[in-house]
Amino acid sequence: MRVISYASWNRCPQFSTQAYIRQAEEVAEILNETRAPPVKRIYRTIGTLNQTQLQPTDFMDLSERRCPYIQIRSIDSCPLRYGFHRANIIPFPPNTRGFLYYHNPQNLPETCAEVRFRLTPTNDPADFVNGTDLIGHNATPWSITPLNLSFSTYASIRSHLIRAGLMKKSFANSMIKLTKKDGISRSSPHEKYYLEQPFMYDLAERALTFRTLTANEARTMMLKDLFTDRRELETPYKGRILLRFERSLFPHHGTNKVVLRVLDILDPVELNNPMYDGHVPIPVVDQLLLKRRWSQVLVRSWDLEDNTNKVAYALKILPSIIDDADLPPQDASLETPPVGGVLRKSLPSLPSPHSLPLAQLLYN
Repeated sequence: MRVISYASWNRCPQFSTQAYIRQAEEVAEILNETRAPPVKRIYRTIGTLNQTQLQPTDFMDLSERRCPYIQIRSIDSCPLRYGFHRANIIPFPPNTRGFLYYHNPQNLPETCAEVRFRLTPTNDPADFVNGTDLIGHNATPWSITPLNLSFSTYASIRSHLIRAGLMKKSFANSMIKLTKKDGISRSSPHEKYYLEQPFMYDLAERALTFRTLTANEARTMMLKDLFTDRRELETPYKGRILLRFERSLFPHHGTNKVVLRVLDILDPVELNNPMYDGHVPIPVVDQLLLKRRWSQVLVRSWDLEDNTNKVAYALKILPSIIDDADLPPQDASLETPPVGGVLRKSLPSLPSPHSLPLAQLLYN
């Protein structure tokens, strides 16, 4: 085998350093001619995130922007993103005009404070009170959560909140330590900071992963097969609904069980198969989520004392912010089951595949 020395290699015209540089320059010219021009970052400088100190100059228009950058006073800039779909950035919706502000409700834990965007018709801060918060692609208010604020991407916002006295430095440090301790490198699209926090559920999906967080702990859970027909291991419905966990008020559940309530139907619930027999109960607004076990219809519930159940284990650390007296009735239209959580009046009579009342109920 012949070995080419460095000197010989350098003397070969096709391998010389000069030839390599010329070829690299030619490739660079070709790339510069065919490459699309870089997207210019949109910088917007604002003065504050304190909703009581907003000025007309803090008004911004994010309509249809994919990744606008903002700068708070002289602090470094940071990106704002509406959301992601399969690793692709979702642009902000049309008419996204208003004020970025720090939302810190007094009746919720400190972990529930977050940066939100208030939609207003004009740049007058007086319109803030009558405005509405921007809704994210997951059907809940768009926000930069405390977990997001602990990452370096949003260090400039975090620094401003601490300097302005809107966020305690000790709390910010605890969230940073939490991400390092648990190895959290990125946020989850589904984060829960209190038990009754609403979340969106896609009926076509078989599983949904959550991260539950407090100032000192993070746990992960997966809601699986809420609407899966186990006879065929398929989901019979499609659509999106809004759910929330809440404490069970059924006497036979005791004091440590939680249930799921349907808050809203975001997209019409449709059947994948018009001949479906209704074995999996349909979600109904303002009603508890049900399941079928053989011939029995049951309220879906989780025992918070069951540490072997990952859902219960993750929910256990969350505070509850709604008193029992303020919870909607859980048995207004149902008979309280005497044994085992069985409901006797939870569903209409099941349809036969030929009469199709279920399809009529969904489509009419």
